[in-house]
Amino acid sequence: CVYAALKRAGCPRRPQEIGEIFSLSHASFTKAFKFFQEVLAQAVQKGILGNAWSPGSLTSTRAADYVELPLSRLPISRADFQTLVARAQSLADKAETEALSPENTPPSLAAGIVAYVCEEWKSGEISLQRIASACSVSAATLQKCFRRLEQTLGPST
Repeated sequence: CVYAALKRAGCPRRPQEIGEIFSLSHASFTKAFKFFQEVLAQAVQKGILGNAWSPGSLTSTRAADYVELPLSRLPISRADFQTLVARAQSLADKAETEALSPENTPPSLAAGIVAYVCEEWKSGEISLQRIASACSVSAATLQKCFRRLEQTLGPST
């Protein structure tokens, strides 16, 4: 329910993050979330909740939803933080609209975008490994997405 509530509020978190908070394995989280969706569906079917609460009404997340938290985990001044968030969200929207990296999930695309804006901001200041850790993605996934963004958007520096 926390995962769904955060998603509905426009502040989604990855299932792994929610699992860590509650000390749940990925399998346990998945099982619990499926059960939650079944309970919601039954409540909607019985008229206890309106159709707005139907499990199918949860919107898909976007890469822009996943840029602010990792940026907050990086050594970025308060003065630069909001500027970088706005730039990253704008690039995320562009990347999704133009399908610049369609094979990546929104969190992976967001990681690539965070790396891209950090390079644009201060080239080489923050390592890709540190960004990957802040974004909770593998360094290989981050590098692949970052390189694709550089190819399509141009070098970040």
